[in-house]
Parts: sequence; C-alpha cells; structure tokens
Amino acid sequence: MRSTRSVPAAPSCLESAQAPLHAPSLTATLDEVDYEVTLPPGYGGDAGASVERFLAGELAVVERLHKGALRRVNARPLVRRAGLLGGRDHPRLAFTIACGPGPSAKPAEVAALLLGVERDVPLRVRKTGVRLR
Repeated sequence: MRSTRSVPAAPSCLESAQAPLHAPSLTATLDEVDYEVTLPPGYGGDAGASVERFLAGELAVVERLHKGALRRVNARPLVRRAGLLGGRDHPRLAFTIACGPGPSAKPAEVAALLLGVERDVPLRVRKTGVRLR
C-alpha cells in the first residue's frame, strides 16, 4: 500500500519500569529545555547583534494578560544559553530556557525577545532537547 511507505515506523518501547508512588512528576524534574528557531527567509534583522544585546542585558520583559490582569516576567534570567547556528544560508537561533518554580515565559516569547522582533512575527519554535535534574 502506497501510504504505508511514506509513514514512519511507530516508535517502540525499549524499556519500562514502575515509578514509585510518591516520585516527583516528570515536569517537576525538568532542569532546562533547548529550542531552535529557523529564521524566516529574507530576515533582514541583525540577529547576532540582537542576541548579544539580550545576553548583555539584565532585563527582558514579557507582558501577557493572565485572568484579566497584566503580568510582567523578566525572561532574561530564564535564558541560560543563546546563539546563532547554520551560517548565512540557513540561520537558526538556538537557546536554552531554565525550568523550575517561579516565573516562566513561553519559548516563542523568548525567541522574539532574543531576535528583537514583535511577538506577532510568526516564528516556528522547535524543542530540540530536555535535561532533567
């Protein structure tokens, strides 16, 4: 059948184990998450300079409405690493966000801050790695 050739094989389970009843949840054990953004074609901004400005600063505020109230979060302390990959032909922004208790920011919000673009600019953010505590 033709469609089965184009569909990747289903993942298989290599190992399983019963978690202790009172073990912390998986999300509670997250330490940091890596993301990549492929920059849009014809991106005219100076992405490298924007990333350097972000990393050199101490304050990068994300604003959002939460239950009718404006909430401000400083996203700068959440970003552990950021940089550009891929050269001029296929530039990508790579960054790592810390996880844990306290304020958080969405990856797309952080990417917009790193690139110095408005939040409504469409960016495709892809999770590339997760590290646990």
